[in-house]
Formats: sequence, structure tokens, C-alpha cells
Amino acid sequence: MLGDDRVRNFAFMLGGSRAGGTTESLARRAGALSVWSSRVRMVGMTDRDRNRLGRAAVHYAAADGDVDVLRVLLAEGADPGAADADGWTPLHFAAQAQAPLVVEALLAAGVTVDAADRHGNTPLWRAVFCSRGEGAVIRLLLEAGADSDRVNAHGASPRTLADRIANYDVARHLPGCEETPA
Repeated sequence: MLGDDRVRNFAFMLGGSRAGGTTESLARRAGALSVWSSRVRMVGMTDRDRNRLGRAAVHYAAADGDVDVLRVLLAEGADPGAADADGWTPLHFAAQAQAPLVVEALLAAGVTVDAADRHGNTPLWRAVFCSRGEGAVIRLLLEAGADSDRVNAHGASPRTLADRIANYDVARHLPGCEETPA
């Protein structure tokens, strides 16, 4: 079953009411994934159903690291490369969340690995910035062809970011970064 907090959070993020009841009441009745996925189909929560930030359910599934829900949404026609109002794609959210299974699913769906948000940040940039010392998502993005030298609007590439924030655990995953011994 979905926990009350998760249901409220999901309903809040999608916002508004839908025919047949509020998003929250529909989500609350959704316990098992199969039931939840039928609710997704019933209320049309794909890339056609966006909140005021331009985000769809596919963005929130990626941000939550929920690969099962993401797969249901993709099977129902959600756009895996849909950009929100700030240019964030589900891959940006998955990279920030350090969700390797979601990143793999999105890459398999054919998303653009170097999509840039309005600040020029790519999913790899988000993965480096939010890595907390983890390298799985960084490696997946690099293996998919992400450009570690692509600069954002502020002149920072994922490689220079890794050096600047002195996250040496991350720097070792990016070829050419200077690693300082501990």
C-alpha cells in the first residue's frame, strides 16, 4: 500500500481535482501497483497532465526513484524526455535522486543524455552535484555518452564541478579530474 505521506505528496504535486474525484482520493484507493497503474490510466496521469510547474507524473516517479511506477507511465505513453517549465527532464530528476534503476529505464527508453535545463545543467551535472559520494548514476550517464566537459550557463562543466566542490569520491569517476589524496 502507498503510505499516507506518499499519497498526499503525489496528490499535491499533481494538484487539482479530476473527473470522478480528487487526485488524492484516487491515489488513496490505489494500494498495489496494478491498482495504482489502473488509476494512472483512468485519470490520464501522463505527460498530458501537468501541474503549474509543467511537471507530469513521469517527473515525480523519476524524482522518487520509483522505477515500477515509471515503467507503468512509460507503457501508458508518458514522454520519457518531457521537459518541465525549467527544462528539467525525468532524467535530471533521476540523476539528482541518485536513482540508477530509473536512469537505466530512461536511457533504455531513448532519452537525450545531455538534455540541458534553463541553466544549461545536464543530468550528468545534476548527478555530480548531488552525488553524495555515489558514482553509479555518474557511470551510467558517462557510459551512455554524457559529455563531462559540457559547460552550463555559469561556465561549469560536470568535471570542473567535481573539482570545485572537492568531492574526490566523485572526481575519480570523471576522467581527467584531479584527485587529491585524503
